[in-house]
Amino acid sequence: MLLCACKAPQPPHVAPAAAVTIDLTRPGMALRGVAAGPHLSYAALAGGGKTIVEAFSGPSHGWEIELAGDGGPITAVGGFVYAVSAARGPRCGGSRSNRRAGSRSPRSPPTAMA
Repeated sequence: MLLCACKAPQPPHVAPAAAVTIDLTRPGMALRGVAAGPHLSYAALAGGGKTIVEAFSGPSHGWEIELAGDGGPITAVGGFVYAVSAARGPRCGGSRSNRRAGSRSPRSPPTAMA
């Protein structure tokens, strides 16, 4: 008597994410938001009337952009990075200013849009 068996069908498996530690310490700045896309991780740091959005590929620094104002949450959707930054005063005409940073390419820096 001969018995043969096949493995049961398996759904596709996604490899677990690798553990990475990134130092986000900057004097006078606080971490305000984090987000991740398929290729990059993003961090928003705010302090001193400015917001810095940084991109990382694993532990390597990719790019950064500075926005005026106090930053808040960020998200990465469809190849874009959206960052909230609000400010008041003479630098922005005395009213609130919201900008978003976006880029289609995961390796190029975003452009600030009013």
